[in-house]
Amino acid sequence: MIGLHRDAKHFYSWNGARRVPGITSIIGMMDKPALVGWAQRETAIAAVRNWEQVARMVGDQPPAEESLAYHPAVAYLKAMPGYQRDSAANVGTRVHAMAEADLKGEPVDVPEDIASFVDAYRRDFLERYEPVTHPLYVECMVYHPGNDFVLPYGGTLDLICDIGDERWIIDHKTTKSGTYPETGLQLSAGANAGWIGRPGDPERYPIPPVTRYGVLWIRPEGAELIPYDIKPVEFQAFTACRLIWHWKDERSDKVKNGRTA
Repeated sequence: MIGLHRDAKHFYSWNGARRVPGITSIIGMMDKPALVGWAQRETAIAAVRNWEQVARMVGDQPPAEESLAYHPAVAYLKAMPGYQRDSAANVGTRVHAMAEADLKGEPVDVPEDIASFVDAYRRDFLERYEPVTHPLYVECMVYHPGNDFVLPYGGTLDLICDIGDERWIIDHKTTKSGTYPETGLQLSAGANAGWIGRPGDPERYPIPPVTRYGVLWIRPEGAELIPYDIKPVEFQAFTACRLIWHWKDERSDKVKNGRTA
């Protein structure tokens, strides 16, 4: 395989070499206590919203304590955060696709269920900021071959664009709960990758120098460009996450083997 490729599990490979993890997977090594609170909240909301269904599952006799963990009502409520996450991810993926088409000047038919997101994106970002873009820098894949300081990785940048006199790397988010500090590691990793690549194309395209970083938070009621202050420490933190990912993947099942050598 020539060029840069990304598989369904978000691993990247350059010219068919060994697959390397993506930026978002690497950042997943970080502890995210906000996600625990989100999962607890979604489970509680599901229990209140669907109380009649849960009550029918439980019936008149509460289950015995020893079988409670395997009760259908418990399984139903445990599945709620995953369902909400997958549903939100589907919305985010489709909004990303609409944004990419807009930036590339491609005609799109906007589905009704995400029309408010797309309207907010067009009104509050495209019309307000008038970003100057190039097709190469929209949903572009990047690759870092690794060196003495960082292990290899790949990733996909939502957008590199010029707004006024500044060149931005911008990540799009459609989460209900807001934006998160760890996205700063994601933005820094993208800016510090080796090059931009394309499937089937052996050319290594340089990543242009960037002066600003931000997250475009897109919601049905509006879109907001939130600046991020990226320093060298953000990339240092990312490289630490990359090392932890490597340890977990390569060593975590070998280190505890009972040997004392």
